[in-house]
Amino acid sequence: MSIATVSALLRLRARQKPDAIAYTYLLDGERDEANIRWGELDRQARAIGAALQADGLQGARVLLLYVPGLEFVSAFFGCLYAGAIPVPAYPPETNRLAKTLPRLQAIARDCAPALVLTTSSLLQMAGFILAQAPDLAALRWAASEALAERREDGWSEPATRLGDLAFIQYTSGSTAVPKGVMVSHASIIANVNELQRFGGLDESSVIGMWIPFYHDLGLFCGILLPTLVGARCVLMSPVDFLRRPARWLRMLSRYRVTMTAGPNFAYDLCVEKITPPERDDLDLSSLRYAVNAAEPVRHRTIARFNDAFAPCGLRPDGVHPGYGLAEVGLSVVARSIADPYRMGYFDAAALSRGEVLEVHSSESGRPLVSCGRSVLGQRVEIVDPETRTRCAPGRVGEVWVASPLIGLGYFNRPEETVETFQARLADDDAGTPFLRTGDLAFLADGELYITGRIKDLIIIRGNNHYPQDLELTVERCHPAIRPGCVAAFAVERGGAERVAVAAEADTRRGPVDIDEITAAILQSVLAEHALSTSLVALLEPSSLPKTSSGKLQRRAARAGLVDGTLAVLHRWDAPSIDERTPSRAWRPRRALAEPQEAEVRHFLTEWTARKLERSLAEIDRMRPLAEYGMDSVMLVELVSELGEWLGRPVDLGLATAHPTIAELSVRLVRRD
Repeated sequence: MSIATVSALLRLRARQKPDAIAYTYLLDGERDEANIRWGELDRQARAIGAALQADGLQGARVLLLYVPGLEFVSAFFGCLYAGAIPVPAYPPETNRLAKTLPRLQAIARDCAPALVLTTSSLLQMAGFILAQAPDLAALRWAASEALAERREDGWSEPATRLGDLAFIQYTSGSTAVPKGVMVSHASIIANVNELQRFGGLDESSVIGMWIPFYHDLGLFCGILLPTLVGARCVLMSPVDFLRRPARWLRMLSRYRVTMTAGPNFAYDLCVEKITPPERDDLDLSSLRYAVNAAEPVRHRTIARFNDAFAPCGLRPDGVHPGYGLAEVGLSVVARSIADPYRMGYFDAAALSRGEVLEVHSSESGRPLVSCGRSVLGQRVEIVDPETRTRCAPGRVGEVWVASPLIGLGYFNRPEETVETFQARLADDDAGTPFLRTGDLAFLADGELYITGRIKDLIIIRGNNHYPQDLELTVERCHPAIRPGCVAAFAVERGGAERVAVAAEADTRRGPVDIDEITAAILQSVLAEHALSTSLVALLEPSSLPKTSSGKLQRRAARAGLVDGTLAVLHRWDAPSIDERTPSRAWRPRRALAEPQEAEVRHFLTEWTARKLERSLAEIDRMRPLAEYGMDSVMLVELVSELGEWLGRPVDLGLATAHPTIAELSVRLVRRD
């Protein structure tokens, strides 16, 4: 299809089938839906585009601040129609401003938007947030609904070319260093063409997504892919999915969805939380292409998901692993709809040495899933990151990619753009520019197997977390923790990546309260980053590995914990949860109209015990829930079921503001 821009694609769909539904959004995650048709979406985009053009915003950056909904879709395309550069972001959470507001401020400082476009409801609520962020308050703000109601007659098609910048995608992660990937129209069209080809999609397809739009997987699969294919897309909020994972699969069943996507943890959550009676009502026979990407893909997850939902009509080859990153637009490798995923067992000790040794037993090998083969027109090399030469076959190295899908670079970061997007192989006379991914992998029979990361980035449930942000949180949480002497890194627990913290305790001034420090670390990481900590090691002073210049050596700290060479004062490990067994279905009797504090305490204690597969006697109501390994996803589950039991909604912020069962019970009963 010789279409030069994304906006031209949308105008083509509006001419071809103006009355066909383009996007459906499930307002409650269930049956209450809002629809927009191709013709109406084109009209709204032209109206918004005309208003932006009238304000002289062609080529300017427009920060899009939206919760999930159809308003974002109209605003995003409206920017493209105007020739403006949309920058998707997410509104800060009022109950976690300390964590979420700085990230938004960093994005705004970096991209310097000429306008912040949002909804009228968010604009009315922004006063509280803007009072704490004068830099954001100084920006110009507007509601896209008001712009969409204007006449579209004044719109004129911008002189946009295929290689021009289309939008800026900020990498998901911490507040400290968000980087904006510049994505061109050429990259978008190349990426979505590959998605269409691998997924076997056409105009009869139906796409179903819950991943937020500011994530590359959500934006490409949920917004851009439907426009290129001309297929209907059904959308829902990620919060609605987390509160009740069955909603995702009910959406797939009800709307006869043929293609969807989600990170690895989402498939695990469906197995654990969807009860047998709920499964009986599902028909997944229409689903042909379910992408598992955005975090490490695990064989056990795919096998459990296939086993659990095969009786619902799920095809045995329906789940397809993939690998990509924002810097490539989306995909590096993927699997065709006709190509079932592959996995193998590899000697773990050999992998740690950079060697690939396949074994034939799960007892002696580490299971790795192939993420697929290179997408069309893309060159993938495994490279020694130190020498910048190609690795020999059977060796682990860094993934380097040369492709027309790659972004234009990082916005306003020329040095980092050269280092990451324009790397050259030392043994390549052609001087081909490559993207350095920072991921370690090997190729076997043309299949890419990811083994780890060079970067210290920690990926939990599809979200990136920079260790320096976690380390700063830990440093500040207790006066006995030595500044600059904290290391955060990932460890594997229960078949998934978890957070570990090693921190030096200042014992030189006298005894310290080990339990108090540990509790402070667990609670602060949960409150500020919505993460549970799986391991806390308190170290003797001056024992954390550092370079001669004082730089933390996180990988050395992790290795020291594994081999016992670190000087550990105290080690705390989260209680283990057997993830092989789904959580037992539990439906307590309905609460009284005005439940007593003891009744609420009993509910919370029993829920926690059953969730963690422990006895009631093991649950201490005075201990923070974080100390039991509770993370943000578990807390969403807790407040959702608690709200059903109470017969009224429960604010998620209560569970983080009142971290123990005793405190939360008092707060829920008093309701003040």
